Amino acid sequence: MTDEKPPLAMLEDISKRAQEWQRNAKRTVNWAKRIHKAVEQKDWLCAQRLLGEKDVEIVRQSGCIGGPFELDSVFEAVRLYAADATIQFSRQIEKMCEDAGLKPVVRGSHEGLTIRGMIQVEPDFSKDTVTIRTLARKMPIKGCLPKDVFEKISDLAKTIWDRKFDASEFIEKLYRAYSEKHKDGDEAELSKVQETFWHSEQPDGFWKSYNPKQMKEYTTDEFSADLTKLLASCVSTTRAGKKLQLATHGGGLRVYDEQGDYYTFKSIRFGEAL
Repeated sequence: MTDEKPPLAMLEDISKRAQEWQRNAKRTVNWAKRIHKAVEQKDWLCAQRLLGEKDVEIVRQSGCIGGPFELDSVFEAVRLYAADATIQFSRQIEKMCEDAGLKPVVRGSHEGLTIRGMIQVEPDFSKDTVTIRTLARKMPIKGCLPKDVFEKISDLAKTIWDRKFDASEFIEKLYRAYSEKHKDGDEAELSKVQETFWHSEQPDGFWKSYNPKQMKEYTTDEFSADLTKLLASCVSTTRAGKKLQLATHGGGLRVYDEQGDYYTFKSIRFGEAL
């Protein structure tokens, strides 16, 4: 009798094992709910990521699932669906963009996409993430569902290209920004004029409080898009007869045309029209 555990110690061991089983069971239930939701939404890459998490080993050891091969069967089925999802990712987003009039769409390496030259979509299927990049923005997205990624692309495209635009008004603003620090005929760095332009776009209240909520968003993306529209409009002279000239050099601002091609403008000047 002296070598045997007393009843109280045995009961404590049973209680500890039961509590551990309860914790593992709870984690198993939470994990199962997450993967069930992913599969229900046909988010196969998310499901594959969940199957690769460390919680899976706890699920295996918890005794809360069936035989040892049950989880392996789920993993294999999900793996096949996930492989197909990586192939369909670019195709589906390309179709959505074309249906929405967001063309051209160019496919790149690793199932990446470029929309109208400016918006770059970079998926990382191993991490189930997507990064959207533009001239001025970097937007990480958790999940690789095409419909969710397209929604972000669509919202961004509206911000960049679907704003109210008047070519005559824009060139006047551009000339005022140029004239603030330069004389007619002087060559100026386009980036410096862009900074002055940005300042002029901000409401008076912003400069009094510097409250970010009052700041008007006007990034390099929007400035580039407006220059594209200005060049396409063929409006090149201000009301006072000052003619716009943009010079192409390396390291300047990219301005994309409707075909997704771009010019790189480094400097700007206004002078008398010939």
